Amino acid sequence: MSTAPKEGTILSRVEQRGIEPVPEDQRNGSPGQLFWVWFAANISILGIPLGATLIAQGLNLWQAVLATTIGAFGSFALVGIISIAGKRGGAPTLTLSRAIFGVRGNAGPTLVALLSRLGWETVNTMTGAFCPALPDRHHLRHLS
Repeated sequence: MSTAPKEGTILSRVEQRGIEPVPEDQRNGSPGQLFWVWFAANISILGIPLGATLIAQGLNLWQAVLATTIGAFGSFALVGIISIAGKRGGAPTLTLSRAIFGVRGNAGPTLVALLSRLGWETVNTMTGAFCPALPDRHHLRHLS
């Protein structure tokens, strides 16, 4: 029994599909529209300690901004190239990789994706938690 919505039926604004490929005529969203979704999802507080580290290593402000921009562009370009398979196949890349690795074999790439995601969430959370406390510690150290 299929759980896909009937043609022309809008159940809600929430995604109704699972891992099955989305038919070509039901795909929407241009790269320009999706840019803001991915931009918002990837903004983090990590830019502050990254910039501070680069400057502490001897780069000036503009060199640090340039290095950060080139690094971000390179990593996002790599993810964009890898995601072409998802666009062409109409499903997420990890779902499509089952055809290559098999269901059990896909556990490896899925585990790598999971660990990467959990790792970055941990780093973001810890950085966000520690950044507000740093000025207080510095200030208190000079008072004692």
